[in-house]
Amino acid sequence: MARNYTFESKSSSNSSTRSHYGYGTKPTGITIHHWGSTGQKFANVVGWLRGAAGGTSNRNSSAHYVTEAGRVTQLVGDSRASWHAGSTAGNGSTIGIECRPEMSDGDWATLVQLCADIEEEHGSMKYFKHSDWKSTACPGKYGSRIKQLVKDVNAEHAARKKGGTTSPKPGGGSTPAPSKPKPTGKVPGKSYAFPYESGGYIGPRSGPNRSHSGIGGRKTKGVADSTWNKRFVNQLVARGWNAKKGGTYLKSFGNDGKYGAELEALIRAFQRDQGLPVDGLAGRATWDAAFKNPVT
Repeated sequence: MARNYTFESKSSSNSSTRSHYGYGTKPTGITIHHWGSTGQKFANVVGWLRGAAGGTSNRNSSAHYVTEAGRVTQLVGDSRASWHAGSTAGNGSTIGIECRPEMSDGDWATLVQLCADIEEEHGSMKYFKHSDWKSTACPGKYGSRIKQLVKDVNAEHAARKKGGTTSPKPGGGSTPAPSKPKPTGKVPGKSYAFPYESGGYIGPRSGPNRSHSGIGGRKTKGVADSTWNKRFVNQLVARGWNAKKGGTYLKSFGNDGKYGAELEALIRAFQRDQGLPVDGLAGRATWDAAFKNPVT
C-alpha cells in the first residue's frame, strides 16, 4: 500500500472525550472542512488549530487532521473529539479534516489516501460537509464533491487490495517515497527474535515497565533498548521502507532508537500494511511481522 504523503503528529489542547458529547470512542463519520482563505500556509493553520498549548490564543476550535498535497498532520487522536463541527453530534461522532481551500489535484489525492487509511483502521465511514452541522460556507469547493470523495475512497480500497493505489505522487515539491518494496517473496534483513518480556512492546516512556522507549539507558537481555528499537527500524528499511532522517518516515530525527511521534507514525503505517491492529506500539506481533513475514 503506497501512501503518498508524509505524516506527523502535533497535539492540540482543544479536544474532549467523545463521551463528553454522549458518544463512544469509535468514530463513525468524517467531516470535511476547508481552512478558509486561500494562500494560507499549512504550518500557520496547524499552529492555530493546536490551540493555546500550541502557542496561539485559539481556545475554541481544532480538527483531527490538517492536510494538503503530500502532507498530513494529526492534532487530535481519533478516539477523542476535536472541536470542529459546531455541533454535539458532529464533534461527538466524526473525525474532522481541514483541507487546503485551493483543492488542487494533489490536495484531493492526499485527502483520498487519508480517508482510506482512516477507514482501514475504523471501518466504513459516513461523510459530511461542515455545513451539514452548522450554517457555514465551509467546506467551499469540497462541498459539491462529497459523493465523489466516497467513490474515490472506495476505488482506493479496491486498488490497495490488488497491491496498488489510485493516487499519483502529488506535486508542490513533495517527494514521499513508496511505503514498501517490490515483492520478493523473501524475508529480508538480519533476524532477531522478539527481545522483550511477555506483553512488552516498543512504546512511549510514559508507559508501564513493559513499554520500551529507548530513552533512559534501559537494557533488555544486556542490550540497550534503543539498540533493539534501531534494529526494528533497520529491519523495516531492509524491507524497503524509507525510514531515515529526511525520509518519508523518521524525517526529523532519523533512526535514533527513541520512541516518539515519528516512530509511532512508522509503526502505525507498517501495522496497516501488514493487516495488524493499528495502535502504534510494536509488540510481538508487529516485531514478528517485520522479522518473519516475507515481502509480498
